[in-house]
Amino acid sequence: MAAFSAKRFSVALSVVLSITLVFAMAPSPAYAAIAEITNKQASKVLKKYDADGYYLVSTMHKYGIDLFRGSADKYDIRYYRTNVHETCHSYFSHLWDNKYGMRYYYIGNKKRIGVTKKDVFKSYIALKSVPKRLREGRWGEYVGKSNLTVTANVYGIYGLMDEFTAYCWGMNTIVKLYPYAKAKTTNSGYLNLTSDYSVSYVEFRYFMEQYLYYAKKKKPAVYKQIMSDKKLLRAMRAIDKKFASAIKAYDKNVVDYASTNRRFDKYDAEDLEEICGAVSEYNMFVKELLKSRYTAITKACGLKNVAERHPFKAWPKTPELEEESAYTAARSAVI
Repeated sequence: MAAFSAKRFSVALSVVLSITLVFAMAPSPAYAAIAEITNKQASKVLKKYDADGYYLVSTMHKYGIDLFRGSADKYDIRYYRTNVHETCHSYFSHLWDNKYGMRYYYIGNKKRIGVTKKDVFKSYIALKSVPKRLREGRWGEYVGKSNLTVTANVYGIYGLMDEFTAYCWGMNTIVKLYPYAKAKTTNSGYLNLTSDYSVSYVEFRYFMEQYLYYAKKKKPAVYKQIMSDKKLLRAMRAIDKKFASAIKAYDKNVVDYASTNRRFDKYDAEDLEEICGAVSEYNMFVKELLKSRYTAITKACGLKNVAERHPFKAWPKTPELEEESAYTAARSAVI
């Protein structure tokens, strides 16, 4: 394997992320009149609200990698979430000892777990049989046949863990920055810009557990090797615990948002409808993960069973919202 070049890596990654984030984070027409947030301002926000996000960003900055790219309203949580997510990938790959194949998973509080990658098979092999109803979200992007070269596909369980970790810390940023988003005097978009992201927790739990289930049945030698990797399983448990905690905190934020919002007009109904849809999708994955084939894998990994989300009983009923039939239908489906 060629020697690792920090300079080449930094330049290439910066170019790719510059292009990606400029398009992904371009301001919507509603934000057109708002000045773009600077890198320095963004770092200050993370430093104040999100210690782990700030640690990841500042750590990679020391390697010459600055991932704050693109345009965004300063209250657009997607901007911070996406940057922390991508920085987590950089942390995973940049701090990789090529000679020994060591990968590092960030588990919080400035701690990481190094795992030596073993021989595995591509994720698609184990996940090509996923039912169509479970392919609506991130299946095609990360483990489908059309994306066989992405990390989550190439490196099997190790790549899936990389994405699981990145989504975990992105979700944590969403949670930690809630007070910052809530301070905005108008609708901060906290719901409609973050609701789908929460589904990633059960999606990647499902991807990982289906991968291990397939390995156990079809490739027992690989399964035995993975399950004997105590550091990998320890990292998995640590990230899972943090991710589950972030989901619970997020649901509390959503209820708080719905309870304290000042308007409750049709635009709020659209936001609440979207979060209801995300919760419904989340619970669909939960039902799948509670099947015996997966609960056995859950137990073998030392994980806890996932649970459905039903946090919205406290949501308000106002004339404006009740007129929105789509909202009431979506709400009733998840309570």
